[in-house]
Amino acid sequence: MILSLQAGQNYRDNVGNPSQASEGNVNGRPAVEEREPEHSSGQCGVWLEVKPSSRALVLVSSGSDTATACTQVEDIAAKVEPLLPKN
Repeated sequence: MILSLQAGQNYRDNVGNPSQASEGNVNGRPAVEEREPEHSSGQCGVWLEVKPSSRALVLVSSGSDTATACTQVEDIAAKVEPLLPKN
């Protein structure tokens, strides 16, 4: 699992596999979930908005099981979100 805070990056920036990305929210915070970033099976990422111009990235790898990685990243993102600065 990777957790990265990225200043100066919008949560919609640099989506590596746009056809596998969907916008939504985590605990009401705008977010993008991307299955198989960089076309890598077994990975899933969530990019969370941190205003005014930053984001938090949570990335999980789970062998070759993308569905499991996405379930895990959603759970972790929900736990990380309350720790981020309020939008």
